[in-house]
Amino acid sequence: MTENRRPVVDDGFRELVRAEQPRLLRLAYGVTGRWASAEDAVQAGLEKAYSAWHLVRRAEDRTAYVRRIVVREAVREAKRQARWGTLEPAAADSAARAVGSPEDRLDLAAALAGLSPKQRAVVVLRYVDDLPVAEVARTLSVGEGTVKRQCHDALHTLRGLLGPRHVEEASDAR
Repeated sequence: MTENRRPVVDDGFRELVRAEQPRLLRLAYGVTGRWASAEDAVQAGLEKAYSAWHLVRRAEDRTAYVRRIVVREAVREAKRQARWGTLEPAAADSAARAVGSPEDRLDLAAALAGLSPKQRAVVVLRYVDDLPVAEVARTLSVGEGTVKRQCHDALHTLRGLLGPRHVEEASDAR
């Protein structure tokens, strides 16, 4: 007789998911612009992290390791949806609330949709998740110069779409 056994899930993985899932979802949403796509990216990223948990467990910063996987999945998802569809209007989430009025949030969501998936990832990691350039570079597996250039190009695009006042306020806060 075969026993029905539940798979053994490492408590460390379970704790990391509980603690970081909301943040990972916000990051993925910032990159993809769709809640369903963000959820798919987080799920795929967590599946990959779980299957490689023996490596993640030994990482110096487990959260950064998993964030890297999820952001890469979100960029893939954003590229996929760019080929097949458009971004949905932004919902009011905690990151958008910091922008100001509802009109400003809608303007920002529309402007972010005008960026490439990689630029959205850089902007979200740098300005929403408040990571330093070096950590954004590690997360995206690119050089620091690439992150700086992507930030510069993204801010230039956002200035054109939003007007300089909104973008200057965000970059001055850095």
